[in-house]
Amino acid sequence: MLWLLTLKDDNRSANIRDHTSIGHIQNIAIIPTTLAGRLWHSNITFVGSKCNFNSDFEEATRGGETYLHLKDYKLSYTTERIYFHLDNLFDGDSVLDPQVNKFEDENWIQVEKELGPSIVKATNFVIKSIVDGVFNSIPMNQIFLP
Repeated sequence: MLWLLTLKDDNRSANIRDHTSIGHIQNIAIIPTTLAGRLWHSNITFVGSKCNFNSDFEEATRGGETYLHLKDYKLSYTTERIYFHLDNLFDGDSVLDPQVNKFEDENWIQVEKELGPSIVKATNFVIKSIVDGVFNSIPMNQIFLP
């Protein structure tokens, strides 16, 4: 039997703050960065965002108990506005870093197109870890009471 879980969230604002290593991003809105995998502070604020997490589960039996196993999942979102603040883009250059952050805020739609897939991938990983952890740890008959 296949189970479906849909999580929806409407926010006035949502904020992601992190110390992140993003050596795989070499350019932000065509501006080359010197990240090279360094840790940097990020603050990404979504305003007027709507988020959907859709997932499919399949039943798995272990030790005579039935559990749900996350089979497939997808996160999608829309937002009215995103504000970016990324530190240490150019090894902490006090002139370039603020200018790039200003550019990112003024051109947030283009920046979101470039960074959006990475944001979705990271958020998918977090949500999947939480949801799968719960459903792999607690048998169905203890989650869905008669």
